[in-house]
Amino acid sequence: MKNTIQLYHDYIRKRGSGLDIFQKITEQFQIKSGLYPGSFVHITPSLVIPEMYYNDLDKNANRFFEVLSEPLEYVNQNKQYTEDAQIAYEAADFTSVLKAKINYYDLLISLYSSFISQHCKAYLKTNGVLLVNDSHGDATLAFYDRDYAFIGVVEVLQNGAKIKTEELDQYFKFKRERPVDIDKIRLQMKVPKYQNQSEYYLFRKIK
Repeated sequence: MKNTIQLYHDYIRKRGSGLDIFQKITEQFQIKSGLYPGSFVHITPSLVIPEMYYNDLDKNANRFFEVLSEPLEYVNQNKQYTEDAQIAYEAADFTSVLKAKINYYDLLISLYSSFISQHCKAYLKTNGVLLVNDSHGDATLAFYDRDYAFIGVVEVLQNGAKIKTEELDQYFKFKRERPVDIDKIRLQMKVPKYQNQSEYYLFRKIK
């Protein structure tokens, strides 16, 4: 178990765990299940979300999840809920069909992994929450997708994470007003240079 979990600790040492973010989202939206395509070995969500479905194609991620009992043991020793943790992992391309449940998950996580908001929308239940950044333009695609409603941003402060739900009209706007070229974003996967940006955006699936 030590070598397996060390990969996770190496990851969060470089990238941060994001635990306060998942704590705040889980608390505010009563999250009980989540889908995390492109997760690599980032199992932090499982510390606050009882049921998680992870997905990646990376060989190190495949090795990490090969013996599920090892990350599961770590999670059960460190989780912040009373239920037994449930962890599933699928080594697959999320742009194809996954074995994850359709219209089921409370939370869909899209961080640094292309257009998850589009490819994995079907697995998120209606009224479920999408946590997304704009590293590849995925937050922008969600903003212009009528199946989603923009409901907030997550601000990471010294004393923890905070969800902001007001004054959202300042986001996804250029300093000089002009239309967003969605086709260009899909092709180039580049972040538009908006006047105001957030590291994390929240959307609700409304259709």
